[in-house]
Amino acid sequence: GATPGLHYYDGTTWCRTTSVDELTAALNAIPKTKEKTCVMPGRVSVAVGTSRYYFTEATTITKCDIWAGVPPSGTTLKISIKLNGGVVYSGELPIGANLTTSSPLNISVAANSYVTVDVTDAANTEDVGVKITYDSRNL
Repeated sequence: GATPGLHYYDGTTWCRTTSVDELTAALNAIPKTKEKTCVMPGRVSVAVGTSRYYFTEATTITKCDIWAGVPPSGTTLKISIKLNGGVVYSGELPIGANLTTSSPLNISVAANSYVTVDVTDAANTEDVGVKITYDSRNL
């Protein structure tokens, strides 16, 4: 039979708590990540990003993934993420690679802020995507 208590699934296993307060604390500790993705189809070139991706609530950017359908050749693909116009992260996709993931990031973002993605070195790369992962509960 079932074990008495309050149960929740943490994404990997079922867990048990004994009180509503304990359950609330446990559920609040489970990361709630969201993503914003910028896709650049075709051959990319050095360019200042014009598409704005807005955050309606205060949040923290925790990770950035960069990928390409046709990997860079000759030199690395380089991007910059700007928050309200100022660079907060610069990333690179190495020669021959299709995917790279940043080290954990901790970039605070105020409500109603926006990011843009610049390409600072295009490296004969095609079909590029940049995924920004953020957690609105970090603040």
